[in-house]
Amino acid sequence: MAIEKCQRDFTRIIHGMGFLSYSERLQKLGLTTLLERRIRGDLIEAYKIINGHVNYGHQMFNHNLHYSTRNLCNVSSCRTRFALDCFSVRVIKFWNNLPNSVKYAPSVNAFKAGLDDLKSYNPDSRHGYWYLSQEIFNRIPDKNDHVTYLKLHPEVAMRRHISCF
Repeated sequence: MAIEKCQRDFTRIIHGMGFLSYSERLQKLGLTTLLERRIRGDLIEAYKIINGHVNYGHQMFNHNLHYSTRNLCNVSSCRTRFALDCFSVRVIKFWNNLPNSVKYAPSVNAFKAGLDDLKSYNPDSRHGYWYLSQEIFNRIPDKNDHVTYLKLHPEVAMRRHISCF
């Protein structure tokens, strides 16, 4: 949340964005949360590793060969907090939730387009990586009273580098 706060504060400085909610600012600017961007990047890197587009990391993922779950990847269990933040552990649950049409895209660019299409057609799905942004928005306390105060006192907003116009 600390690094996300940097993006929140910066987007508030932009002309005409000061009084919008963080999610509205991101939408108007065509941005996503940093966490969502990280997971999307992880998925792209996992695609490259699993499909042999790079010459490293092949030992990170084990494919399940059982008929009913053959398109899923497994990761060994984690015993430490450090291991939970490891790339292969972090990405696997999101990879396993992707439809096969996205997983088996013929190229990296087709995979990226598939991720974007999946998000645009299923924006409310709790199975996609983009729901993490909603979790971040839910952690941000409601600031309606604060915004009202800043609208009534633009000099305070200016001192806090919040765009009033």
